[in-house]
Amino acid sequence: MAASLNGDTGIGGVTTDVDMSFSDIWDKLNAGFLAAFEARKGPWIFFFDGMYFRLKGEETKSWQGPLGFVSITGEMEATMTQQLYQLSAGYRLIDERTKLDIVGAMRYTHLDVDLIIERTRKRKGVRVRKSVTDNLFF
Repeated sequence: MAASLNGDTGIGGVTTDVDMSFSDIWDKLNAGFLAAFEARKGPWIFFFDGMYFRLKGEETKSWQGPLGFVSITGEMEATMTQQLYQLSAGYRLIDERTKLDIVGAMRYTHLDVDLIIERTRKRKGVRVRKSVTDNLFF
């Protein structure tokens, strides 16, 4: 079982398909980092999870124009960075043969995409950034 990436990306009304297998992602992986840390003190539980990865150099030679009316030939290059960090704290309610913990967490997700379109020596670039913070209880 491995990850893949499938969908559409674009600038304004100009879009292109993205279809990357695990081996494509592995080839384009520019940087990657995963970390996990857990600490317990009596009934208290604290843990941190973090993930960072950057895919660079995914290219396409054609894309669809606004509203899908025109097919254009040129080059589109995408660089994507994704970060996810989660800080959690919990308390052990039952510490017998059966154990029960209550945990709350805050997760921060950041996605940064750089797209560069080049057609007949004209280059246009755009950066899209999106960040989301979630509160979780489980």
